Amino acid sequence: MNLYLSNIYGRLIELSDIALQRKIWLNEDNDTGKMSSYAELINSLFDDYGFDQFLDKEAIEWGVPSNIVETT
Repeated sequence: MNLYLSNIYGRLIELSDIALQRKIWLNEDNDTGKMSSYAELINSLFDDYGFDQFLDKEAIEWGVPSNIVETT
C-alpha cells in the first residue's frame, strides 16, 4: 500500500473507531501520543489527502466496489 492510500486508510480507521476517537479526540486514556479532532480529520482527509478526488478518479482502480463509491 502506498503512502497516499495508507494516509486515507488511517483517517477512515479513525473515523470508524469510537475507542480511538475517545483516545485522540477526547484524550481519554490516550496512550497513542496523538491528538486530533473530528474537524482535523475531515480537513486532512479532504484537503491534505484529496479524498473526494480519490473517490472520483482512483477508488475503482484500487478495488473499491462501485456501489460503495456511488453512495459517497
